Amino acid sequence: MLDSSPTLNRLAAEIVLGWYGGTPEVSPAEIKGLCEQLRSYAVEMCQQEPNFRNIITIPECDLILALVNNTLNEQKHVIVDAYRHAMKHGASPRESGSVIEQLEFLADMAADAGKGKEIRQQAAVLLEIVEQLAPLTEAEHNR
Repeated sequence: MLDSSPTLNRLAAEIVLGWYGGTPEVSPAEIKGLCEQLRSYAVEMCQQEPNFRNIITIPECDLILALVNNTLNEQKHVIVDAYRHAMKHGASPRESGSVIEQLEFLADMAADAGKGKEIRQQAAVLLEIVEQLAPLTEAEHNR
């Protein structure tokens, strides 16, 4: 079984590096290609074994693709729905919390980079996504 988390974290780090004016080692085209491969694999794995770990890869890939394509605002509802779907399929409170923490981290990094309107806009949308998902994770903790 392929563990997509390290790859997706690396791709997110490459995007953050670009936000801060660094030179990413992975091009946007390579990020898109890797995300599309991981997403396809996750969809296949969800058909065989629909668990949180497999399902969460789909919105994670969608998020990275939206960040690299600068389409997060347009994709946010689809991404939120996909995260909700994943969290409802066996996510522990720790796993749900980890998703929120990762999104908050990305939002903080985008806000801190804040060099351009597009990055600030992505930070704001990331926070909107967190706000929409937070009640779901709070409900899990209160069970």
